[in-house]
Amino acid sequence: MAAALPKKSRASERRKRSWTLKPVLSPELTEDPPLREVYVGILKEKKDISKAIRSISAIWPEFGHLKRCSSTRMLLAWVDASRIPDKVKGSSGTPGGRTSPGSLSNVLTEEKLKKLLTKGGFDLSLMEDEFQVLQVPASVPRTRDQARRLSKIWPINFHPDLALESVLSGTLFLEEELDAFEGFMKIVIEATKREAVGNEDCNGGTAIVDPVDGRILAVAACKIDQHPMWHAAMLAVDLVARLQGGGAWNLKSCGKRDLIGSRTVETAQSNGSFLNNGPKEVEEKKIHEEGEINGGLSSCSPKKAEEPGGTEEVDEEALPSSQCLKPETLGSKTELVDHSDPGEGSSDLEISKVEDRETKRRFREVTPLCFPESLSDLSFPEPVPLGSRRDSEEDPEDSSKTRCGPYLCTGYWAFLTREPCALCAMALLHSRVAKIFYGVAAEKSGVLGSKAVLHSVPGLNHRYQVWRGILEEECRRVCQEVGSRGPS
Repeated sequence: MAAALPKKSRASERRKRSWTLKPVLSPELTEDPPLREVYVGILKEKKDISKAIRSISAIWPEFGHLKRCSSTRMLLAWVDASRIPDKVKGSSGTPGGRTSPGSLSNVLTEEKLKKLLTKGGFDLSLMEDEFQVLQVPASVPRTRDQARRLSKIWPINFHPDLALESVLSGTLFLEEELDAFEGFMKIVIEATKREAVGNEDCNGGTAIVDPVDGRILAVAACKIDQHPMWHAAMLAVDLVARLQGGGAWNLKSCGKRDLIGSRTVETAQSNGSFLNNGPKEVEEKKIHEEGEINGGLSSCSPKKAEEPGGTEEVDEEALPSSQCLKPETLGSKTELVDHSDPGEGSSDLEISKVEDRETKRRFREVTPLCFPESLSDLSFPEPVPLGSRRDSEEDPEDSSKTRCGPYLCTGYWAFLTREPCALCAMALLHSRVAKIFYGVAAEKSGVLGSKAVLHSVPGLNHRYQVWRGILEEECRRVCQEVGSRGPS
């Protein structure tokens, strides 16, 4: 069980650092909502405010995000005729549908508005004869800063999202977590310095971290000199796939002793199990040497299970949801581990927790996986739980967080030297990474803040959260240093 996190430090107690963690947000959070023209009536007497509000709200029930009155000024209707409520259109015979923006037929005239209000039963004698036209926010603000600015234009109905405000204020993470982030980024910077070979579009290193226990699962450096798709994030995701018995590439030693660091191979030799490989492969330090490795994004791909009488293909679809091939090998036999009955009457959630504990036990024996293998002698920090209490409060019943599922990195966090390119950003999205942290922006090719804000694009079936700025200057320097190492 993960250790309880200490009480969150107040902003005033935070230590000074050489870097500032900044969220990368969608435009709807950083830019104010647009303004739209509206008719405003001036009440003759303040005592009539309550009566006027009840009457106008029954006729024209609009402006939920705005206060209906500001002193004696009252919001009446949008100037844009296409925004006339259906209730008013139906009672007045006003034609429905939308017309082209800016056309005269798309403008509600003051004369027409007065007729609609009178027909609806509103007492126009409560107001001055002439209406005003003002510009007010067209939609509800999302942040306190937006609400503060927009309230200077017109009073706002606003209820802050406390989780979002903690992101914006920089108080989401504990001091101990920020220390851990710095440690992860130092690992990624060193990996970049030692091995990264990229180009101006993508370069650097990546680490994948399990925030539940703060363990680094995989570290990779960009190697596009050996394969055009071997960007650091792509390689790191593939290493996580190997932990789960898959992997898309037949990553060989590429002239080195072996793919994974010798520490990992020695561990596998000592316990006779590693990534569905038998002792023979481990002894020879050859991992998935025969042909290509299937698996893609699936951590429960169909595998071959050897039985004394021969080889039988196990159909993934025929297995219970709680049963899948795990990366365990006993001798030359791949064992089908069945956790479908951890206890009588156990729920699916309890079963998935047992599976997760079993998987994490194996992960501790072999992680972190590194590519190239020279990175295995990096000085890895001691694991520290990251946000386990906070994340568990978000959705404790989320069964998609089990490791034996269709996505490789569900719930994991990624740390990168440099802002991801489109290829890396989509790989992290499809593998369901929960949070991304990068050091320095890639102004020409980055899609998480520079050229685009990918995680805010409508229609995506997954959205991660993104931060930038961890050891920004150090990341910038190392990227400049290795920038001349282009593929030959």
